[in-house]
Amino acid sequence: MYIVFEIQEDPDGTVRVLEPAIYETLDKALQKYYVVLSYAVISDLVRHTAMVVTSDGTVLKSECYTHTGA
Repeated sequence: MYIVFEIQEDPDGTVRVLEPAIYETLDKALQKYYVVLSYAVISDLVRHTAMVVTSDGTVLKSECYTHTGA
């Protein structure tokens, strides 16, 4: 199993983790990962992160966009 996490940080410092998305195949997990990143790159948030991990906790991909102008 593959889990996609989305982490958001607001300008006021509030951090939230959206409900994880769970997929049976890596291809489907990567599709969701890149959808999250497509929003993160233009986000108004201070930080917007996407991660793909396996059910044993191995991090396969992780990327964070930081927007200093937010």
